[in-house]
Amino acid sequence: MKSRQSILPALLLVLLFFVSSKRLSAQGFDWQYSSRLPTGYPSLFVGILGNGAQSLHATTMRVSETTPRVLDCGCSFSTARSIDWSGGILGEYWLPQSNIALYVALLAEQRNAVFVSDSVVFARNPNLYPSNFVSRYTLATQVLNASVEAGVRVKFAPLPLFAGAALQGAYRVQDSIGLAENANGTVRERLPTDFVKLHPVNISAKAFVGADIPLANSVFISPSLFIASPLGSLLMGTEWTRFSFGLQVALMLGFLP
Repeated sequence: MKSRQSILPALLLVLLFFVSSKRLSAQGFDWQYSSRLPTGYPSLFVGILGNGAQSLHATTMRVSETTPRVLDCGCSFSTARSIDWSGGILGEYWLPQSNIALYVALLAEQRNAVFVSDSVVFARNPNLYPSNFVSRYTLATQVLNASVEAGVRVKFAPLPLFAGAALQGAYRVQDSIGLAENANGTVRERLPTDFVKLHPVNISAKAFVGADIPLANSVFISPSLFIASPLGSLLMGTEWTRFSFGLQVALMLGFLP
C-alpha cells in the first residue's frame, strides 16, 4: 500500500510535466518575451537552408558512337559516387496547438557524377602489338537544378528532436556532360554523348531526423541528417538511380503574431 502511495505522486508529476509542456509554443521553446505582459509565440519562421550529401549512383548506360554507323564498344557504366550540395531559403509554419510544422524551400542544387568503365578486350596480332586493345571510358556529368521542396516535420515535445518527410521537384537549369576515351595511352575527348538523355524534371522523396537548438528569442538552428532518392530514373530510356545521405542545417527567424 505504501509503495502505491509513493508511485502515485511520481505519476502525477510526470503527467503534470507533459500537460505543462503542451502549453509551450508549438516548436517547444519556452521563450520569455516580456516579464509583465503576456505575449504570443511565433508560428511563422523564415530562414536559410544548406546541405551537403554523399550520393551513390547506379545506372545501365551503354556507350555507343555514331560515326556515321553505330559502334558498340561493349562498355556499360554501372556505379559512381559524388558529393552534392544545395542551398536556399526556407519558410515554415507551425500548425495551431500542435507540434507539427509545414514548410516550403526554394533551393539551388549542384549534382555531379563521374562514371568509369572499360570496353571489351579486342584481340590483336601478337606479332604486331604487345597487348590486346582495350579502351577506358570516363563520363563526367554536372547538373545545376532549381528545386522546390515541400514537407512536414513533427516535434517530439518536450524533447528538441524532430522527424520529417518531404517531396522535392527539381528542374534542370544547366548541365555539362563530357565523355573521354583512353585507348592504350591515346586519349580522345569530347566524344558524342547522345546516349545520355537527362529528364528535365525529376521528383525525389526525402526523410530526415534532427534537433532544434534555440539561439535567442525567435531564433533557432536545426541540424539534421537526411536520406533522399528520386522517384524514378534520371534518364530517359535508361535506368539511373541515386541514393543520397548527408547533413543539412537551417537557421530560422520567427515573427510574432
